[in-house]
Amino acid sequence: MSQQSESVEALVWQAASGDVEAQYALGVALLNGEGVDANPEKGVEWLKAAASAGHASAIEKLKALG
Repeated sequence: MSQQSESVEALVWQAASGDVEAQYALGVALLNGEGVDANPEKGVEWLKAAASAGHASAIEKLKALG
């Protein structure tokens, strides 16, 4: 397993565990295909999770996406 895939797995685990920063980072990564295959639908789901916890950047990103 590559270091990149290990870090993505760790990010997914942290996000699923409720880490708001990880939720935001994973959402952005999925939107942009950074380190993972692009999946805008899942990216928006993670951004919404972070936004619901009050993450300001996630809220702004979702507003920008419309």
